[in-house]
Amino acid sequence: MRLRRRLSAMRPTSATPVRRRKRASSSGGSILADNSSASRPDEGAAAADEAAHSPPPHIKAPSAAKPLAVVIMGVSGSGKTTVGALLAGHMHWRFEDGDSLHPAANIDKMRRGVPLDDMDRWPWLRAVACVIASWRAQGQCGVVACSALKRAYRRAIIGD
Repeated sequence: MRLRRRLSAMRPTSATPVRRRKRASSSGGSILADNSSASRPDEGAAAADEAAHSPPPHIKAPSAAKPLAVVIMGVSGSGKTTVGALLAGHMHWRFEDGDSLHPAANIDKMRRGVPLDDMDRWPWLRAVACVIASWRAQGQCGVVACSALKRAYRRAIIGD
């Protein structure tokens, strides 16, 4: 639940919906709180109308800004795919699970319990880098989840 709250704080929106909730007051009763900042009723409606008719800013990056690529890294089982998919879905960005980019030989090794070495990982890292490069070339933002644990792997992914 906390992750969803944090993600909603990151969501690019031009109009924040009014949310009413009860919260306890210092006197023991409850008060109604909302997050609206409009002083006149028509201001909120105008902002909502503007948001409905303007193109979503998060589908393509503005021409003055570079498209963003977020790489979520961590050890196996740490939740990279879950967090990455939630973030990408929330932001309306592309998502790629790095595991789906492994060559067949790597997948076979992993199924047999054989650890991958650096030579096994380089084609996979190039595939991850190509996905990010293609998103950027198309002006799209995206999230990739992968276990790029070594600094050399991270450099290969971001093209450094």
